[in-house]
Amino acid sequence: MQLHPTWTEGWGYLAASLHGLNRYADARDAYHRTTALTPKNGPSWAFLGLCEYELRDWLEQQPKPQLVFVRYSPDHNMNFEWVYNHADIMHSHVIWERSTISRFWTLMQDRTVWLVEADRRDPQLRSHTTKQTPRNTAESGENRH
Repeated sequence: MQLHPTWTEGWGYLAASLHGLNRYADARDAYHRTTALTPKNGPSWAFLGLCEYELRDWLEQQPKPQLVFVRYSPDHNMNFEWVYNHADIMHSHVIWERSTISRFWTLMQDRTVWLVEADRRDPQLRSHTTKQTPRNTAESGENRH
């Protein structure tokens, strides 16, 4: 793909292969490339949605409750949203949050915490740990970790 980054068919093959390996975040990125190159490619849009669904489904199946921080780049395309939550967010198994400055600090003790940098070339769930508590975050005046 480095030799021919506009090869739509190649991106499609890569995306399908990654999807077959259950690497949904990687497949999602490859499908993003395919849909950017050929916006009228219906199957790529369908599989992009499927990758997002399967990633969410995997999180829902984890034994512990989950908290996912999603970080976007300044030039984020609003059409590719990651953060969707159930109406009863406080009782949701998975909570998606746009910032690591979270209103859900008290829930973090019981949850597996993840970070995804959604606009990276390879957006993947990464384990996220923080050493700060809401109290010492406020005292230090920091807005980020």
